[in-house]
Amino acid sequence: MPEGPARGGKGREKEKGRNKAEGRDEREEEPGKKEEKGGEEVGMKSFERIERSARESARKTKRRRNRDIERESKKKKKEKKEKKKKKKKPVERS
Repeated sequence: MPEGPARGGKGREKEKGRNKAEGRDEREEEPGKKEEKGGEEVGMKSFERIERSARESARKTKRRRNRDIERESKKKKKEKKEKKKKKKKPVERS
């Protein structure tokens, strides 16, 4: 099959920055090279990104769990208070 613009694919001349001998794209950022941009690092390695997202999701889960526990304890406390109130109803004397 012919390769190039006639076939609709990339032509050889359009493959700029491709180093066939090394098998990598020179346009990619070099690993370890980091650039500050608005407080976040650009060019972060994929495993670091995954690690960070895992930490964030764990933090969210922990918060959610704590909120649920807090909600349940408040509910139980309220129910206990209501129960105590019902027991303490004054008895009418005649």
